[in-house]
Amino acid sequence: MIVANAIPENLRPDRVSLVAIDFLNRSSSLFFNCLLDGHPQIIHGFAQNYPAGASSRQEAARAAFENLASSMIWHYSPRDFPFSFREFEPLFNQYADEFGFSQKSAFVAAHYALAKLLGKDLKKIKWIAYHPHGHSNIGSVMRAKRDFPNQKLILTVRDPRAAIWGNLRADKKVPLYELLPQAPAYWWAYKRIFARNEIRVVRHEDIHTNYPRERVALTEFLQIHDEASLDQATLFGKPWDGSAKNAVLSNTGRKSSRPDPAFVTDDWKQGLSRFDLFLIQAALAGFMREFGYLPYSKPDGKCKQVELDYGALWNEFTAKTVPASLRPALGGVASTPFISVVPKTIIHAMIAARTARNYLALYSAVTS
Repeated sequence: MIVANAIPENLRPDRVSLVAIDFLNRSSSLFFNCLLDGHPQIIHGFAQNYPAGASSRQEAARAAFENLASSMIWHYSPRDFPFSFREFEPLFNQYADEFGFSQKSAFVAAHYALAKLLGKDLKKIKWIAYHPHGHSNIGSVMRAKRDFPNQKLILTVRDPRAAIWGNLRADKKVPLYELLPQAPAYWWAYKRIFARNEIRVVRHEDIHTNYPRERVALTEFLQIHDEASLDQATLFGKPWDGSAKNAVLSNTGRKSSRPDPAFVTDDWKQGLSRFDLFLIQAALAGFMREFGYLPYSKPDGKCKQVELDYGALWNEFTAKTVPASLRPALGGVASTPFISVVPKTIIHAMIAARTARNYLALYSAVTS
């Protein structure tokens, strides 16, 4: 279905603007992305990857479609991507026919096709928004910045004590020390890639307790109209309340398509042990101070310590290193009280090595 109308000037590759919306830690970033979805001056495809190049236009069209249709949002959402490649490809090619074939024009072409399929008013679009998940994909962000030198960045952040407590509860295969460097490391990386005036940091707590002020700041940052659509999270125009395929994304268990103070909790005060709290506040003192999170002294009292799921971690390790026929016997030996110290030590060494590799790769990518 090719529509013969001319592509408006504001969607030329050299005219349209790009904004990445990402997170420093677990901080309502997906919800915040969805608050921008319905704005008439933004086309949001929830893409995670900026193209690295393709050998042919057909390959580029297929990769662009998969970038939209296989985005993380569809993994979490109870819905599926609403359009087919058969609908998408002619519109992608229409754009490529007019502006040529490059990784930049391919990225814009994908969002042009999406805007047409969604029935957006093309003449109003000023921004393409994407959700790069830079924690695992910093190279994609850097490629986009080279092609869009004026690209802007919106980052969500949360009190690291609350974010870490949420992660510890949700994934018992990730120890505290692996989570500690995450937010400050990526804050450092993003400040190397973007000028400070190209970055807007939005606190999770302010999204849900002071949203009118944040909405005004957002419209000023992007120079867009203050629209009622910014008050509700939508996914391609339909309200989205944080429901996933089999669960609710929020650690609170709550659902809402609008900012809600109920999403800001301090259960980390009861959940984190005194030692964990001390470690987080000592290691992240400067980061917390920069974003206005005050230190907290835990009163005397008992709390439950979150234990790692060593069984699941050991199974992951042996699946890669031990023949299947030997795993049951090895698992029985590893679970005995005295000997279990050895596999636990191996697991922590493996996690520490993985963490070191990840941050060395980040440093290398950003400084090269």
